[in-house]
Amino acid sequence: MAEGGRSQSRVDGIRVSHIAFPLRRPFRSGIHNIEHIFNVVVEFESDGRVGVGYSFAFRRADSDAVLALVLDLAAPLLGESPREVQTHWARMWARLNFIGHEGPPVMALAAIDTALWDLHARLVGLPLYSLLGTRAESWPAYASGGSLDLDVEALIAEALQAQRSGYSGYKCRVGSADLASDVDRIGAVRDAVGAGYPIMVDANQAWTRIAAARACRALAPFDLGWVEEPLDADDITGLADLRTAVDVPIAAGETAYGLRGIGLLLSADAVDVIQPDLMRCGGITPLLAAINLATAHKKSVMPHLYTETNAHLMGVVPKGGMIEHLPGWFDHLYGPPGIEQGALHPLNSPGLGVRLDREKLEPLTVSAIRLG
Repeated sequence: MAEGGRSQSRVDGIRVSHIAFPLRRPFRSGIHNIEHIFNVVVEFESDGRVGVGYSFAFRRADSDAVLALVLDLAAPLLGESPREVQTHWARMWARLNFIGHEGPPVMALAAIDTALWDLHARLVGLPLYSLLGTRAESWPAYASGGSLDLDVEALIAEALQAQRSGYSGYKCRVGSADLASDVDRIGAVRDAVGAGYPIMVDANQAWTRIAAARACRALAPFDLGWVEEPLDADDITGLADLRTAVDVPIAAGETAYGLRGIGLLLSADAVDVIQPDLMRCGGITPLLAAINLATAHKKSVMPHLYTETNAHLMGVVPKGGMIEHLPGWFDHLYGPPGIEQGALHPLNSPGLGVRLDREKLEPLTVSAIRLG
């Protein structure tokens, strides 16, 4: 993995913005009722170039905590070389030892690490995938949606829109209080999109062990790509037992913090599909290590969200995988990704290839703090 570049470059400015974005309509999962996305966006500047990263939360109090930690961790990087990304990550990780390596501290670290990788690649004039030494290919992208507050007619319309828009698959929420309702919804989607079109379901940790086993068996006839987070994220033993008891692939990992969290799932052989999350891993640096660890365990890797970044990272996965996109959730930051013939290609511009639209973001900005 290359970290070459102009050694004289230094971080000469940092901007941290708090951006609150209301969803067009509330989104309901088995355990969430989401109305706003609160983003903490960090920008590192050097030699006239800017690298960007962000983390998000569903509550203002949570994003306030991330914001404070971003400012604390980022400030010492003024005057430092942006190309020493992995060294900076290790130092920040060590600084977080006392307060812990889960929750807001890791979320803050992720935003900073992503911005540094983006800046480093921009300074050397390479797309991030090229800097990482990976291949530039198009990766299948699936649409994530299926809020539980959609009636069957609206759910079918959303699934068909995803199919018409060229997405390679569709993921729908389950985990309502009524299993029969979940079965009816997924059955209706399968009938609408036809046999062979990939469908996945996400319970968002809503089920007990008994309920999960019953639901997986009831949903199995619909030829699902996977059942995601059927149990509480901390119930790794239950997840491993469920995986051996049912005939549908089990997916999890988005709620696992750091490389340790991903390692616990893999060591327990608890999943068929591992879904490391950029934010909860702590940035690109540990996410790359998580992908390598999952590959060593011969697991399918389908990273969670962060569409624009994962398009650059999928080349690390030997057999490739699908990229998740949740339409409308983060498109206000960079605009919607270009899905063509069911696939997404990483942008060929330097870095991540994305830019913030300040004019559109200004009315949504709660605060902006500049360092340096």
